[in-house]
Amino acid sequence: MHKNTRNWLAAAGIILFIVMLILVLSYCKHREAVVTLPGISPMTLQHVKICDASSSCKLDAFMLVGQVVGESGDRIVPLLAELSRRFPAIRTICFNSPGGENKSAVAIATAIAKSKMDTCFSATYQQEDGTIISNTMCNSACPLMLLAGQSRTALGSDAKVGIHSSGESLRLCGCTLWTSRAEDERDKYRMLIASYSKINTLRRPYDEQHYQLLAAAFAVPHDSIRYIPPREAMEKFHLFTDVLENFNPVKG
Repeated sequence: MHKNTRNWLAAAGIILFIVMLILVLSYCKHREAVVTLPGISPMTLQHVKICDASSSCKLDAFMLVGQVVGESGDRIVPLLAELSRRFPAIRTICFNSPGGENKSAVAIATAIAKSKMDTCFSATYQQEDGTIISNTMCNSACPLMLLAGQSRTALGSDAKVGIHSSGESLRLCGCTLWTSRAEDERDKYRMLIASYSKINTLRRPYDEQHYQLLAAAFAVPHDSIRYIPPREAMEKFHLFTDVLENFNPVKG
């Protein structure tokens, strides 16, 4: 075989290998950006109504439902801005989320704080098609997103939040390449909490309680979870500014 031909084939082989590698890495990156816990969908933003104990569902709100994944920040932040413009009368964002990826959670929380909207966690919601959602959750990064609200309401004695420590991992094709230190993630969330008080200076007297919430979370191993009743979350950590314990779940 002619030397030039061999060189050309070698160069073509290298180029083909690089192209295939790029395609595989792109696929893996997309997959990692949307992977969730079993039975949990990536986070979406929905219009819902909050229901009271008499089965009356009248209060309009947005609800962040599902797991925070790598692409959630890029999807939810502009959608929140768009819906806020389209529905200016709706000033409450509620949650039904197991938490998830820290970077996206911080982006969403920052957008909520800057919008100066209120937040809530309720035991029961009603979707636009009339479906009742119960057995809700607000765990892991979710309470720290909820904390971004101007006022923060717990609706129902079962509106317990779940906290634990967290970290960031660089994953590719199912392999963990790097994991952040818990101290670094705690410092990131501490800066996030401080940013809330810069946006709303009325929060500053409660900064220490909010930092205590963060410390309590990072005292719990990542593979465990501590559930905090709404009254304790308000009185000890000022996570909620109001608790309506008689706001019983709607049966449905």
